[in-house]
Amino acid sequence: MLDSSAETKRAAVLSAAIRTFLDYGFKRTTMDDIAKAAGMSRPALYLVYKNKKDIYRACVTDMLETLKERLEEIIASEAAPQESVYAILEAGIINPFRLLAQTAHGQEIFDMKSELAADLFEAWMGALEATTAATLKRAAENGKIALDDARMKPEDIAAVIVDGAEGIKLRMGEDGDIEGRIHALLDLILRPLLR
Repeated sequence: MLDSSAETKRAAVLSAAIRTFLDYGFKRTTMDDIAKAAGMSRPALYLVYKNKKDIYRACVTDMLETLKERLEEIIASEAAPQESVYAILEAGIINPFRLLAQTAHGQEIFDMKSELAADLFEAWMGALEATTAATLKRAAENGKIALDDARMKPEDIAAVIVDGAEGIKLRMGEDGDIEGRIHALLDLILRPLLR
C-alpha cells in the first residue's frame, strides 16, 4: 500500500497526464510535458512511472476502478431494469465517448487502447457485461422481468446489449444521437421481457 504522499503524487501525475494527453495527444506528449503539468521534475516523474505506456495504463486502471465504483452504485439502486441498464451503458460507454469526442486528440487516445491496454479495455467491457447480467438477474428475482421468455442466459443478453451499444457508438460518431439509439436498443431487447 502506498503512503499518502506517494498516493498524492501518483494522483497528481495521472491527473496531469490525462490533461496533457487530451491537449497534445498521446504520441506528441513527452514525459517532460507530464512532469511539468504535474509540477515535478522529469527525474522525479521517472521515480513514479518508468514511461508513457505505464502512465497510460495507470490512467485507464484508475478510470476502470472509478467505473466499477459507479457500477456498484447502479446495482444497489432500485431503478427499473431499463433505467439501470441504461445507466450502466451511460457510465461505461456514452460518457467516456462524449468526453473523448470533445477533444482534438480523443480518437488517438482511444485508439491507443489496442496497442497499450487491450487487457484493461477487455476488463472494462467485462465489467459492463457482468453488471448488466447481475442487474437482469436481480430484476428477474424481483419479478420485474421474465428471463425465461428470452430463452437466453442473462450473461448472453448482457453481452448482446453491451456489444450493441458499443457498435452504436462506433457507427454514430460524435454528432449522432447515441443516447436515443441505445434507448431504442434497450427497448427492443428488454421491453418484451418486462412484467
